[in-house]
Amino acid sequence: MVTITFQTTLRRSLGVHTMQVERPGATVGDVLAQCEEALGQPVLAHLTNAQGELLRGVMILVNGKNVLLLQGLGTALKAEDEVVVFPPAGGG
Repeated sequence: MVTITFQTTLRRSLGVHTMQVERPGATVGDVLAQCEEALGQPVLAHLTNAQGELLRGVMILVNGKNVLLLQGLGTALKAEDEVVVFPPAGGG
């Protein structure tokens, strides 16, 4: 099982904090799409632009490592991985 944790405003808008999915050989993008299917609402739309690239300010960690330093949404996952998703944040 892969555990996905949604943080801050994303957690509030989706109405869920943590989900677990089982999908051998899946990527980060795959499990987020599976979360969309399970929740019946968009997840990736909160995180990506029209080209499917992560929005500026989005941070997705796999076992504490930023996916931007790995393979982005194409980062392969294995059993027991933990994915933490932070939506873009504003401030100043």
